[in-house]
Amino acid sequence: LTQWAGYLQASEVTWLPFLLLAVDSVVRSRRRSWPIVGLALVTAAVLVSGHSATGTQMLVFCGIFGVWVIHRRFGAKALFSAAGIKACGALSIGWIIGIGLSMPQTLPTLQYIRDSYRIASRTAGYIESPPDGWHALPQLVLPYFFGQTTAQHAYLLNTNLLEGLSAGYAGLVLAMVVAPFAWLSRRHRGDLIFWAIIWIVG
Repeated sequence: LTQWAGYLQASEVTWLPFLLLAVDSVVRSRRRSWPIVGLALVTAAVLVSGHSATGTQMLVFCGIFGVWVIHRRFGAKALFSAAGIKACGALSIGWIIGIGLSMPQTLPTLQYIRDSYRIASRTAGYIESPPDGWHALPQLVLPYFFGQTTAQHAYLLNTNLLEGLSAGYAGLVLAMVVAPFAWLSRRHRGDLIFWAIIWIVG
């Protein structure tokens, strides 16, 4: 988000905390009507805010997050219990309404994608920003570790700075000092493992 300030992705990703909060509220609330409305509105906002690929990735991630919250709330067999099925249904209703609200923007976007040169080249196998690999890991804590792309500087990697690991930069102090302290809390250890797995997969 820091790297994307001023770009289309920034207006999209700013909705992610609200999307996660809405998913959590739908699962944990006993009266789900207002949380479902909130989830629907945030889902619609995500889909009309700009970069559609980022919005889709956010919704896929929130689906994974929703399954995790249901598991944490109702136990290991939550998805097969009545409470878990009701929570899944409530989440689905919220997402379906939100997608429906976004249709004035989503339908033209889907039509455009069929004729998009960029999408056609990606379908043909062209990768415009290949993964950097593990050697780029320092960019998560030092985004300009390999230099910058401005005229006065050199950039040592062959990939796009904005779409590389530096886009995940959240601050040196946060990553190296504050985040490790979270592991001292045994009560949140399960959640921390989930987020660590998401971070590694991402």
